[in-house]
Amino acid sequence: MKEKTDRIRGRWEWRIFDKDLSFLEKPPAFHEPESVQKSTDMYFVSQASENNIKIRHHTLDIKRLLQTNKHGFEQWTPILKELFPLSKETMDAVWKELSVSVEAPSTFPLSLNHFLNTLKKDTHIASITVEKERNRYMIDGCMGEYSRICVNGSHYETIALEHYDDNHLYRTLQSLGWESKLNMNYIYFLKSIWDEHDKTGENQS
Repeated sequence: MKEKTDRIRGRWEWRIFDKDLSFLEKPPAFHEPESVQKSTDMYFVSQASENNIKIRHHTLDIKRLLQTNKHGFEQWTPILKELFPLSKETMDAVWKELSVSVEAPSTFPLSLNHFLNTLKKDTHIASITVEKERNRYMIDGCMGEYSRICVNGSHYETIALEHYDDNHLYRTLQSLGWESKLNMNYIYFLKSIWDEHDKTGENQS
């Protein structure tokens, strides 16, 4: 029963990004990942939304930000995961989560191409492709991830830890000596890239 309640409440997450994370001292488990997964994900970044909305393997995946604690950890909960084509109910939920300003499609089920072409009409939303190689592992009961990613031709590294108990997560980060590193989620990171791209475009025009 507790595990079911935890899933509804959502996991606490901590994540950092950098061009090179080799300066971090890493535990033995870090060098022996339980799995390595490659994917090309498309994230949807909206100026009016903090939610994590992406497409992976032809599946739409939405996580909602519930709260942030005093350490800057964020509690996220999954609210939708559906394979294309999408139903009207799912599309309505996506429009709400992204705060889409353009008129919603009226033909269902909604194909991936139709979905993407409609979102392109909203200039306040960007679709950003992220190529990933994700290494998954467990540290002190926390789900861990180290990924090499590529965004707009630039390469980055990211490390994340997750747990249902934010105090447990903080103690684990303390044991690793990582607790001083400020959390940054994927959407915030991609928004910073989007903003920088816009500034570069303005300077070139």
